Amino acid sequence: GYGGVLKHVELEKEEIKPCPFCGSADIAIENTHTALYWMECQNCGAQVDGKNYGDLNDDESHLEAARSALATWNHRA
Repeated sequence: GYGGVLKHVELEKEEIKPCPFCGSADIAIENTHTALYWMECQNCGAQVDGKNYGDLNDDESHLEAARSALATWNHRA
């Protein structure tokens, strides 16, 4: 498994739409150590990536990457 440190990003007051495939509301936002986030349905495994923001040490890059993943998920849901 991945042994690095994950950044924790809070997306306040953002609605996460249910999975467009199975309807589950159990949706997680995931990332590795990079400023690339994806949304993943914990029920059926459907995933969608957000944009990759280059600076892995910059909190704002992580926040923008997480927002991108959420916007992409909600748009396709």
